[in-house]
Amino acid sequence: MKRHSELHDALTSGDLEWVTALLHDGADIEEHNSFGWTPLMAASLKGQVDIARLLLDHGAELNATDREGKSAIHYAGMRGGAEAVRLLVRLGANINAVESFGGYTPLHLAAGHCNRKIVQDTCAALLAAGADVNARNKWGSTALWSAALAMRGDLVDFLLQHGAEIDIRDNSGRTVLIFVTTHFFGGDIIERLLAHGAQVNARDAESRTALMYAAISARRSIMDTLLDGGADINLQDIRGATALMYAAGEAPAASEIGVLGCEASTRDVGAQTAAWDPAKKAARLAKAYHERAEAIRHLLARGADPTLRDAEGRTALDVAMQNGNVVEGDNAEMVTVLTA
Repeated sequence: MKRHSELHDALTSGDLEWVTALLHDGADIEEHNSFGWTPLMAASLKGQVDIARLLLDHGAELNATDREGKSAIHYAGMRGGAEAVRLLVRLGANINAVESFGGYTPLHLAAGHCNRKIVQDTCAALLAAGADVNARNKWGSTALWSAALAMRGDLVDFLLQHGAEIDIRDNSGRTVLIFVTTHFFGGDIIERLLAHGAQVNARDAESRTALMYAAISARRSIMDTLLDGGADINLQDIRGATALMYAAGEAPAASEIGVLGCEASTRDVGAQTAAWDPAKKAARLAKAYHERAEAIRHLLARGADPTLRDAEGRTALDVAMQNGNVVEGDNAEMVTVLTA
């Protein structure tokens, strides 16, 4: 245990002479530290190429794995950099090795975790060595998903320029465009994907589009980006819901839609009340009312059809009412909208 601690301490310090002395003195070259890493994994993660080479010269196992199935090449991709990747590949590391936790390859990990200053060079080294740019993890997503989720626009461009399939589907039928919109962020990423030809009206397994997910989050800027890119505002999902219905489903939307010409279908949906604590939640509720009302107003202004009905025969107004999203009498903004 003492030798293990000393060797990993030496690796932490980056002291090549200290590591050399410990190896000559019989330090266990394969013992795992508290993170489950061998010395080679630790050196690869830190980009300590000279130390990694020394460890390999002393017989370190190139493809040893930790408890999550990651080997040195995974750690080199994750943080170590291009030179560490090239060293391990030259000595026979499996460039497309799949770890056991999430089915990630070194390219997945590089795209999502490598330092922004070196990530493109690292990915280039992996691709030059034969990394599969479209390899899928357990959820069916590729390195392109990892780059998009990490908000790395330049890397998204780079991967697409190097063969990444832009409309490949994950296990839920989502393209990367839908995936990014599902996470309610990524205006720049969305613009880049559309510029590269992403299908703006692609549907997931539930026939939902990126615009529908943008409507859920009431992100008008993202909705505009998608609509300007050709999104069909009145597409319906597998249950007949539209983007307007998704916006209405969690909005103080009933009166906003009614004012603009849609009558509710004849049904007694009943009033629902939320147990709000006025002292703590009034401001947030007012903000939510405002954002949702603006999103609905925006969709209607851009051509959303409020008369469309879902598979249950409901309009967007019905959806809003059924979800209890009626306007409070003291909500000045919504009263203004109603009386406009």
